[in-house]
Amino acid sequence: MSLLARHARLPLALAAVIAVVCVLTLIAPPAGRTSWFLEVSPGLLYAGVLAALYRRLPLSHFVYVGIFLHILILVYGGVYTYAETPLGNWAKDTFDLSRNPYDRVGHLALGIFPAFTIREILLRETPLQRGGWLFFLTLCVVLAMAAFWELLEWWVALLADPSVGTAFLGMQGDVWDTQWDMFLALVGAAVALPLLSGVHDRSMARVPWRAVAVLVALLVAAPRVSHADPIDADRPGLATPATVIEPGTAQIETGAGFERESGHEHTWTVGEPLLRIGVIDRAELRLDTVGFVHIDSDEEGSENAGGDLEVSTKIELVEQSSWRPETSLLAGLSFPTGGRAVTSDGYDPFGSLLASWQIGDRFDVDANLGFADRTQGPDDSSRVFETFVAVAGDVSFAKRWGSFLEYFATLRGSGAPDEHAVDGGFTYLATDDVQLDVSAGAGLSDAAPDYFVDVGVAWRFWTP
Repeated sequence: MSLLARHARLPLALAAVIAVVCVLTLIAPPAGRTSWFLEVSPGLLYAGVLAALYRRLPLSHFVYVGIFLHILILVYGGVYTYAETPLGNWAKDTFDLSRNPYDRVGHLALGIFPAFTIREILLRETPLQRGGWLFFLTLCVVLAMAAFWELLEWWVALLADPSVGTAFLGMQGDVWDTQWDMFLALVGAAVALPLLSGVHDRSMARVPWRAVAVLVALLVAAPRVSHADPIDADRPGLATPATVIEPGTAQIETGAGFERESGHEHTWTVGEPLLRIGVIDRAELRLDTVGFVHIDSDEEGSENAGGDLEVSTKIELVEQSSWRPETSLLAGLSFPTGGRAVTSDGYDPFGSLLASWQIGDRFDVDANLGFADRTQGPDDSSRVFETFVAVAGDVSFAKRWGSFLEYFATLRGSGAPDEHAVDGGFTYLATDDVQLDVSAGAGLSDAAPDYFVDVGVAWRFWTP
């Protein structure tokens, strides 16, 4: 086993524990799944970025243990909300405090644990040496992160359901809560850095830098085969191509949309993120959600909510040969992390058989046949089996422009209405790693939206 592989065993074990903790706490969190997702997802994103960078920038075990502890603090706060954690309420009653102090602990942690990640990256990737400037610049980045966190809380409070937004802010009646949060993050970093830098340095000394340097040199010297081909995105449209991204590649596809339904309901979606990670040859991991949703309805008024999280994999079964299409299998599970207005409130399996034909250099055809077993929502725990059909034709013209036309339908059992719609649009390849798109469509049945529009971008941000 290589030095780098041995070094990876601890962070992999910690990641496995975190995954189990996240799944268990998502089953029925007292504060709701939307609150859990808002509180925990920044920490998971932070860990995911460092995991994606591991081959080129492995960090010390000291830092990975700190990230592990920080995510546990975030999960505990997400399960109950910071203002209602049992441990914080115990401290409030025992020491006769005016408020639950757990959110103060959370913001101290926001200063303590990221400070050492920042310190290590500055030592590794910049000319900075140990001393006053390193300490000062680390504090500056920590304070900037704390300020951005407060901005994030403000934005979520504006966009999310009012009760969720208020719980996420966690002010507990303190008009100076924002200033206290930033100050505590600064104090946490300022106290922890002098006390623990020696321990951090000893842990850094055990990172296999030499193995990393050899690996990076090989990566730099190797031809970037993946860059020879432009990005292959799943968006726009609902028909999913059978193509699987290469191992070690990561890309995110995101956008925003609007739809009008029967003249009395309008829905805006922001985000629509799909993260695709090439895991092994012919297989990719996918994390998907509709993002934040704002609904205006004559009957229900305005509602804001986050969407459910879908975790899936796409596996290529056969490559194209003559008229036999490239064929892949997509299978996954939807987790009820969304707000009440949009969540199914159940753990829902789904899957699709995907087929793609490339006809010459300019034409492609994608066809999907899928299913989903959907829970109907918080007020109805019954399930409806859905069948999904989509067919899309794509054509490339000029050098970087493309267009598509698509038909799709959702066929439901149990007497639920079916949906039929068509859409089309254009794509523009800004670079080999960035694709822009715009599309619009219209419903062909009463249950489908009257019309909808969407804009988006796909970005391949990591290649082997």
